[in-house]
Amino acid sequence: ESGGSATPCTQQQYEEMKKLDALYAEAEDVYRRFVAEDVKLLHSGGLAEGPVLDLIAGPMVDRYAAEKKKQHDLKITMRGDAMIAYVRRLPGRSYDGSEVALVSCLDGSGLTGFDTAGKNLGRGAVVTYNSYFKHEGSAVKLWWDESKAVASC
Repeated sequence: ESGGSATPCTQQQYEEMKKLDALYAEAEDVYRRFVAEDVKLLHSGGLAEGPVLDLIAGPMVDRYAAEKKKQHDLKITMRGDAMIAYVRRLPGRSYDGSEVALVSCLDGSGLTGFDTAGKNLGRGAVVTYNSYFKHEGSAVKLWWDESKAVASC
């Protein structure tokens, strides 16, 4: 994959690598837009609807909708912001036919949860994600992710 040591290749191999580079770039863009939309929903306590649904597909849709419904039903909102510390390629990893994968670290410690009475429920977590992307029609979408809480990015 791109980013390694330079090695001779055919024109066809070069073109395939350029396509893969573009796919990774599109996946990263989708991921960053997804995080931005997710933070909006964390702030509002809203359900999974609107622009965020344009960014996810496959098994991610039902799982994400259930997570947002739980937050909504508990009337939990968040204040503050999350920061993407890094996004990197995760070559060789796939989930359910996904085409590319990224590993990222999202620092949610700048977010604080509150219930309807205004009670502070604590700070957000710092989490690493393995995120898997797949085309749905002509669009690349977030197909699935796996998360793990960590001490820091």
